[in-house]
Amino acid sequence: LLLLALRILQGAAVGGEVPSAWTFVAEHAPPGRRGYALGFLQAGLTFGYLLGALTATLLAHVFSPEEILSYAWRYPFLLGGVFGVIGVWLRRWLSETPVFLALRSQQAPVKFPLRQVLGEHKRALAPAALLTCVLTSAVVVLVVITPTVMQQRFGMSAGDTFALSSVGIVFLNLGCVLAGLLVDRVGAWRALLLYSVLLPLGVGVLYASLIGHWGMTWVAYALAGLSCGVVGVVPSVMVGLFPAQIRVSGISFTYNVAYALWASITPLALIALMPWSPWVCVGFCLVMGGVGVMTSVYFGRREPMAAGEAGLELPRTA
Repeated sequence: LLLLALRILQGAAVGGEVPSAWTFVAEHAPPGRRGYALGFLQAGLTFGYLLGALTATLLAHVFSPEEILSYAWRYPFLLGGVFGVIGVWLRRWLSETPVFLALRSQQAPVKFPLRQVLGEHKRALAPAALLTCVLTSAVVVLVVITPTVMQQRFGMSAGDTFALSSVGIVFLNLGCVLAGLLVDRVGAWRALLLYSVLLPLGVGVLYASLIGHWGMTWVAYALAGLSCGVVGVVPSVMVGLFPAQIRVSGISFTYNVAYALWASITPLALIALMPWSPWVCVGFCLVMGGVGVMTSVYFGRREPMAAGEAGLELPRTA
């Protein structure tokens, strides 16, 4: 019960950290480099997945399954606690963003930002929620479902599975940075359109390799990781959907509600459907890629400004 309570608190903390981090980095980054900054931030977040995969790989090689269930499962929690303390220590050198400081000097803060989000910015909620689902789907398929499927359906050992997933996450990190660079070149909406198309293609290559026993699975996993660069594009769109006064509240509300619902349903549904067909994850990514394309075409046409730049300039004085 104590472990469950702490995990709930951990989830609540992450829910506040991610939208705040997106806003903090976007408002600190210089114009023309915000896509790269947010892509690099996402690479840092997904690097945590890599640490988890490497830790699981090490546990699988050092301990037996019985030992892991008995006591060794605690070691990753201890390691995570150390990183948490380091994170708190590093925050001593953080400063507020120029955008926030300018707003605070010119006007009183919004008393009920969530009420303003729901009342005056409802149009931004739909694309924010849809893109959160696309981002979540890429992470769930690449990091959560595929390693499980490789063990349950394709008979791979836990060590090999974690090693292959580590390769995929390394290239996911790289894909986030490359996606951010593309955002700065062509704009967030166009980058979203491209990576929404690449998402099902990359996952399709990975599952074709697994089903067809092509060999060189690590190459296919690497390509899938690169194709999931939509994870590095979505933050650039999200920070441009809401004005500075209510940006964190707007992103937090849509991101956390959509993520909580989507991330809790999709893994169970995909694993349940996997015995029906090994191509379930590919079809799922095809649907979510279509959602990304339609969101980009419809909302990007209505919001033509590159989302990585929109609404992030310093407020002008009277």
